[in-house]
Amino acid sequence: MNDLKMFCTHDNNPITLAVDTTFNLCDLWITDTSYRNQRLINRESQKHPVFLGPMMLHFTKNVETFQRFAMEIVNYNHKLYDIKTVGVDMESAIYQ
Repeated sequence: MNDLKMFCTHDNNPITLAVDTTFNLCDLWITDTSYRNQRLINRESQKHPVFLGPMMLHFTKNVETFQRFAMEIVNYNHKLYDIKTVGVDMESAIYQ
């Protein structure tokens, strides 16, 4: 969470927080977040590695579920309200 604050809330060149619902385990979904850790560089690719951020297990995929996920992240650290860019796929509930 400290990394999210460090990398994703700055006005100058903020890192995108990617949000993706990736797994459907029976009636259970896993939504994960990821970001690029700018304190590290991969020697081979010369790029910043992708790190996992907060994850959520949930039974429904609707706007209210994803609003709750965002609210829990912000409740953990109010400065995370200032995340500048969020990347989502075409999952309409996340997009909204």
